[in-house]
Amino acid sequence: MKKLLFKIFIFSMFPLLLVIGINYKYDPANLFDSKNDYEHRIADFLLSGFNVTDITNMDERKLQQFFIEGMVQSPDVIVLGTSNSMYIDSDFFPGQKLINNSVSAATFNDFLSIYDLYQDKGYTPKKVILGICPEMLNSPDNQFWFSLKDQYYDMMKKIGLNFNTSNNLSFSQKSNKLFEIVSLSYFQQSVVRAFNNEGMHPTKEKFNTGATRVIDGSYNDGNYYTRKTGESIESSVKRLINKPAPELRNFSEISTVQIQTLEHFVTYLQSNGVEVVFYLLVYHPVYFQYVSKQYNILKKNEDYLFRYAAERHIRVVGQNNPENCDVSNIDFNDYSHLNKDGLMKVFKKSGEFSND
Repeated sequence: MKKLLFKIFIFSMFPLLLVIGINYKYDPANLFDSKNDYEHRIADFLLSGFNVTDITNMDERKLQQFFIEGMVQSPDVIVLGTSNSMYIDSDFFPGQKLINNSVSAATFNDFLSIYDLYQDKGYTPKKVILGICPEMLNSPDNQFWFSLKDQYYDMMKKIGLNFNTSNNLSFSQKSNKLFEIVSLSYFQQSVVRAFNNEGMHPTKEKFNTGATRVIDGSYNDGNYYTRKTGESIESSVKRLINKPAPELRNFSEISTVQIQTLEHFVTYLQSNGVEVVFYLLVYHPVYFQYVSKQYNILKKNEDYLFRYAAERHIRVVGQNNPENCDVSNIDFNDYSHLNKDGLMKVFKKSGEFSND
């Protein structure tokens, strides 16, 4: 009887073991790549002069680490921002060496840790563009920055701050991998990857079918957005109206911790002869009309940032209100991401970019 129960148990466990095995082997989000081989390979291609396309999920912070550590020349201009800054590429600064170090869901913690990597190389760029979203002035609600926590704490000391930030991942962060390895939705993604496992690969082409990292660190979505019309983008934005904005709904007051972090970092940069530029998120016209009425924090944010920028003689590129930036519906990919043409309009209006 015990042998029969044991066989039944083993047989019943087979589907679960199959899911775990497939999820671990094909791992579409690269959650179980403890050596970060995926990020290492992308960085190596970029440093060898190749763009990299068909990229899937990865630890973007680790990619920045390997990318910067392998550099042999200091850039003139670097971009520290989140996803809406990723399209800023070398075309914006002709004749200068630009590197875009933006990462998704960035916080000021990421800015500090990535800049510390440059400091470790002995590199000091001439100009640093800080891509600032409204929610960055709220207390961070993610721990993605933890991939470079040592660099973050090192930079905090350099800029003269010593906040008691947690040195441990939250339970939700730790348990993420455990949940995904048995997840059926993750299993579906793993199966797709198993049957279409060409994976990322190097290319000399800047624009490809899939998502591409360019040798200057910038990013493009390939053909994904070119298939969308202005009407379809506006329609998708309208579906967000009258729904809570996740990044703003728990944000009523600017965090003094974030203000101190930003101001100490700016002071550190300027004291080292670095020109600082603020690039502020520009909302889609339809979306701005909604969020600007629902969330007073947007005006508080911009009032503070413009006031501080004036005090420190910092050029500001962009505003939340698209009407002040000479952009329209056709310049957006979605509710908060300008396409490259839109970005160039905003930078040219500010006088920060010129292709003359």
